[in-house]
Amino acid sequence: AAGKIASAGDDGIKIISMKDWTEIKSEKIQIRPEAKVTHMHWSDDGELLSFCTEAGWVYCYLAKLTALSATCNTRLAYLTSLREMTVIEGANENGNKVVLQTDVEPAFVALGPAHLATGMNNRIWFYSCSDQGSAQCVNEQEYIGSVESVSLNSTHACVLIEGRVYLHPIERNSGDGKTIIFPRKDREDDRTITCTSIVGNFLIYAHSNGRLQYYSLVDGTDVNEYKHQTGIRKCFPNHEGTRVCLIDNSGAAWLYNPVNDDCIAIPNFPVTAEKVLWDTSDSTVFVACDQ
Repeated sequence: AAGKIASAGDDGIKIISMKDWTEIKSEKIQIRPEAKVTHMHWSDDGELLSFCTEAGWVYCYLAKLTALSATCNTRLAYLTSLREMTVIEGANENGNKVVLQTDVEPAFVALGPAHLATGMNNRIWFYSCSDQGSAQCVNEQEYIGSVESVSLNSTHACVLIEGRVYLHPIERNSGDGKTIIFPRKDREDDRTITCTSIVGNFLIYAHSNGRLQYYSLVDGTDVNEYKHQTGIRKCFPNHEGTRVCLIDNSGAAWLYNPVNDDCIAIPNFPVTAEKVLWDTSDSTVFVACDQ
């Protein structure tokens, strides 16, 4: 279970690393009230350790936390307990840290300039998380299908569900509260949206037929369109939306410039790469990484 062994003794339960067979003293479990352990069991994924004692007590300890995180510019949100998220400023170690309790154990998270989204299945909870050190739930949404991805800007959320994108205000009391669904009825040839992201005042989304589109939240209309030679699987815009890294159905990567409509191949792009992260200070630099 996660490369660890649990050993019960008179003074509690010791956790031993299978890498070097030494005790991980920081993870030792002291049983209160003191009693002999009669049974122990790891969950299949090694996340939970359950045990019972001869005094009749049953305990369940979290032994491994799922790696769940999201970034926005220099801010980072990560899971610190089953129902706890922590948001920090990566560029300033002494900056304010926001710790918030989530309504459920999240399966996915997204971070925006002023909000955090956590959710599971077809529900998302939106929290305000400014740099003032406080957080509160500002909205809860239930959708008609399982959420595949979420992206936030300062005011809106875009949610990808079963080939469609739902664009709506993050907070219930902001804007007109209207939800816009893409693709719209006037574009029936674009039935399946494969990826989406919201950057500044632009919603960027791509279709299985290779169409990449920019939608302006200010003007309420499409302002740019590019047709790729094959289907687009993933898109990763920089923080200004002035460049977009595309991964198509063949696994090849491309760099798209919406200003002049140029799209150039990225040489030696690793076939195992699944994500692209843009530099926060230089919008022309990015790194590719796997999951």
